[in-house]
Order: sequence, then C-alpha cells, then structure tokens
Amino acid sequence: MTLTYSILKLIFLVTLCSVQQTLTDTVPTSWYGPKNFTGELTFYGTGGSLTATCGFGNGPMAWQVSNLKTIAIGPGTFLGSAGCGICLQITPTGTGSGNSDFPTRHTFLAFADNLCPECAPTAVDLAESGDGRWGITYRVVPCPLDPGNRNLQLFIKEGSSTYHIEINVRNSPIAIKALRFKIDGNWQNVERKAYNYFVRDGNGQPVSLPLEVELESIFGETVHYSLASIDSQALVRTDVQFSSGFEPQSGGASARKFGSGDLLIWILPFVALFYFWI
Repeated sequence: MTLTYSILKLIFLVTLCSVQQTLTDTVPTSWYGPKNFTGELTFYGTGGSLTATCGFGNGPMAWQVSNLKTIAIGPGTFLGSAGCGICLQITPTGTGSGNSDFPTRHTFLAFADNLCPECAPTAVDLAESGDGRWGITYRVVPCPLDPGNRNLQLFIKEGSSTYHIEINVRNSPIAIKALRFKIDGNWQNVERKAYNYFVRDGNGQPVSLPLEVELESIFGETVHYSLASIDSQALVRTDVQFSSGFEPQSGGASARKFGSGDLLIWILPFVALFYFWI
C-alpha cells in the first residue's frame, strides 16, 4: 500500500508539472479580441531594440516601417519568448506619478520585442526616455505587416547550416505557437529558446534540402514553406501568411491539433481524485 501510494503521488506531481509547463508555453488565444487588461507602464530608455531579447534587431521589421513604439513585457506575458512579437493597443488612464506627458497621450500601438524581468504580469516597460509609473489599459491586437512584403519572414541566424539551424519568425500578425521541420517524412517540433529562435541541433545529422517548414499560429492554423537552402544570416521572405487574426480554424489540415497538453489537462482531475481518495 505504501509503495502504491508513493508511486501514485509521484505520477500526480509529474502530471501536474507537465500541465503547468504546457499551459505557459504559448500565448492564450483569449488575450486577443475585445478583452481589456489593466496595468502600469514605466520607461527603460531608447536604443534597446537592437539588442532586445526577442532577437528582432536585424530588421527591417514591420514595426520599424510603421514607426511603432517598442516595449519590454514581464515574464507572465513573455512566456519564455512565446509573447515575442505581439502588439498591444495601449491607452493611458491619466493616473500615476512622475514627470512625463504620458498621462495626456492618445491611444497608441506598441510592439513587444523585449523582456522586462522585474515587471508584473500586466506591466510594460516602454523603450523611450521618461519618468514615472503610469496607469494604462491595453488590448492585444494583430500587428501591422511589412507593406513591402505582407508574408511571413524567416531570419536564419549566423552560423546556421544543415547541421545546426536557428530561425527567428517575423512579420506575423499574431503570436507563433510552433515551428516544425519535416524529417524523414514526419513533422518534428523545433525547440523554441528564450531568445526567440527555434533551434534544431542535429547532433551530427544534417537535414535534407529542400527543408519543409510548418508554422502554427496560436489559433491552430498551419502554413507551409519549403526552404531551398540554409544560408547564414539570411532573411527569407516566404509566400505564406496566416489568414486568421482572431478566430480558431475549424476542420481541415489547418485545424488545431489535439496534443499531449490537452490529454494531460483531461487526465489531471482523475489523477488528483485518485490521489486524495487513497
């Protein structure tokens, strides 16, 4: 009985940890739409975008063309880099304290390209010189696209090759959930790092070219592109883009996939019930 109890307790804890990781590795779809968040805004100075955590510094980017403000977001919004590239429509509430004209400003659009480690979940750090801590409300909205090329862009990091590939996804109107490579006829998830690059280390095994790439939005829509070559420090302008900005896709190859995270969420209540019953 003691051994059985210990085993079940271990299974419960492992399952709980797995679910918690699954629930925080992507931007929730509920963030998009009419929902308003309330938070605070501070300032962290100019010139941070080139070295910002999200790795968008090599441009050109849609936010640069559109003259958007850039912001750093807290860990609860950054989500291990899953929050990189989201856009917030920010409205000052007129409350707060400090020496700034910020409370009198109009609603503006801002692009998340950096991490603010000390920020609260709904706080943002604006990349401009300023003073104070100011009240805001904001909505998560689709980002503007590069008017010169409205399709997704893939930036291939310096040093990449068929043996080791690092890709930064750009020019997406909504958050990216996953990137996959087709290896030996099967789609394989590529690990997303905290610096917002999807990284595959083949451990000495190169990928074959052309390399089929699958990109999935947080709404479950998938698009595909074929990489003819892996060129270091290359910006690849694809011919695909997500069609959905707010609504989940239904049916077909673009429908949201039922993954291990969904299974764990369903299993957890039964594991918990059995755990406390014994």
